[in-house]
Amino acid sequence: MNAADTETRGGEILASWNVPFIDRGNLDLNFLGALMQTQIRDVKLPAGLPSSLFDDRERSIIEEWQPRSRFTLSGLYQLDQLSASVMVHRYGSYTVSGDGNNPPKQKFDPQYVTDVQLSYNFGPFGILKLGANNLFDVTPDEDRIDGARGGTIIDNQGNLIVDSPDVFTYSRRSAPFGFNGGFYYAAFEYRF
Repeated sequence: MNAADTETRGGEILASWNVPFIDRGNLDLNFLGALMQTQIRDVKLPAGLPSSLFDDRERSIIEEWQPRSRFTLSGLYQLDQLSASVMVHRYGSYTVSGDGNNPPKQKFDPQYVTDVQLSYNFGPFGILKLGANNLFDVTPDEDRIDGARGGTIIDNQGNLIVDSPDVFTYSRRSAPFGFNGGFYYAAFEYRF
């Protein structure tokens, strides 16, 4: 429909610093920050379409379902063939609304997610990497407003095959990072 006229205001900052007082190796620090807010200024539904196509929940999706702030602080230390990196991401709070008229809303707390990687470069033989995405197994807040409904399946004879209310622990609607928790890996990179 492309019915909403929106306005996004905010700013981003990126700061990098190569730490000069490291005696051995090289240390780079980076900071990335973003503050954003999107607001609907006007709604223009095509003629003949009901206003229910763009209700309070649809407005909420645009204005509230993503964090207004996100920050990342990262460090990369390199010494000869060895390198180690750490990234800490902060996702700000956000609000999600449920179904129906005058839907319930849930505010999700800010969260911190940490990624780490240690690697060793064997030169022409490749690079060995050990790491973790979401090292501390952080998940979004659990859903409290509508149980992230599952669904019901009934066969042609009217028999209930599946009835799965509240099957998801986390919101199926929105999250700035995944709900699967930590991911730990070992990898070998070889270029040819």
